[in-house]
Amino acid sequence: MLRLLRQEDVVEWHSMPCAMHLSRKRVRTIAEGLLKYRYVQDVIMCAIVNQKIYILDGLHRISAFRLSNLSEVIADVRFHYFKTMESAVRTYVKFGTVVKMRKVAHYAKRLVN
Repeated sequence: MLRLLRQEDVVEWHSMPCAMHLSRKRVRTIAEGLLKYRYVQDVIMCAIVNQKIYILDGLHRISAFRLSNLSEVIADVRFHYFKTMESAVRTYVKFGTVVKMRKVAHYAKRLVN
């Protein structure tokens, strides 16, 4: 759902334990686009586990938003609730829709096996 996303909203958002490393170049490129358009492209998927928010898909975009120092942007953020981190990781691997998720699966499988 499209919403106004504020810096204070994302302060406590965490990367998944199996998240890949961030590309600084990609984060800077996305931040430049945010400064120009004030809109985050594509859906940001988050998991809520034990009242903590973890970024399933969109870590580069959230990092770029943090870097941009914009007070707010428009973003499509979707939240999914999980009872355990294991179930969130399994979903992260099983239902990932972007190509990079295949690479992440290698790291995530270590957590659940």
